[in-house]
Amino acid sequence: RLSQSPADITAALQPSALLHTLLVSGGDDCTVRVWNLKTCTTTLELTGHSKAIRSMAIHGNTVWSASEDGTIRIWNVNSGYCVKVINAAHQSGVLSLLVVNQKIWSSGCDNMLRIWNPVTFTMDEEQKNHDGTVNLMLRVCRKELLTVWTTSASSSRVLSVWNTDGPLIDSVATNAQHKRKEEEFNTILAVHVENINKLNDQLANQDKDKRELEYRVQCLERMLDSANEKNKQDNNNRDSP
Repeated sequence: RLSQSPADITAALQPSALLHTLLVSGGDDCTVRVWNLKTCTTTLELTGHSKAIRSMAIHGNTVWSASEDGTIRIWNVNSGYCVKVINAAHQSGVLSLLVVNQKIWSSGCDNMLRIWNPVTFTMDEEQKNHDGTVNLMLRVCRKELLTVWTTSASSSRVLSVWNTDGPLIDSVATNAQHKRKEEEFNTILAVHVENINKLNDQLANQDKDKRELEYRVQCLERMLDSANEKNKQDNNNRDSP
């Protein structure tokens, strides 16, 4: 059992086949740890981030760590040396890292998608198609075309599909789908409400009819009682001398 610390582990990955005996983890304690899978012990503790680590990626013998502090740190997984710190990689936090065609893609709270050169550690390109935090990236192979799909936490609910060279291919209108389903639900709901209202009206009419019927019965009963009383009095009068 591997124990990062009392803090929660927020990201974990196994390096390439060359380093198949190692596991890398990052957590809320701002620390990246390298584990030996054979002995289940920590071989390296990499510190430098000031906030929780949200994602990591492996390129060669380096580990890229993304943090809520807005930085990306590149570590040598063998020595533990911090090769590079990319400050302000994203405003308000870096949330996701992804290796695509030997380049590092990153996304964060600033609605941006950035592509980094893993050799020079410089940004090659940046894109924007979301109006909210880009919290997830996923590689998807569409036939012979490798694409990257990104999602956002914004209310627009847009799923963007990117060519691995960067340009936007498509923007799936998940918001329109959501609205269409919402409209369908509201239509069904309106029908149910109308039916309920009709049933309530029928019950109200039935209650009204019942009350009228009960009143008529009461009137007839009073008339019957009165007639019986009168008949009794008449009989008494006839019986009197």
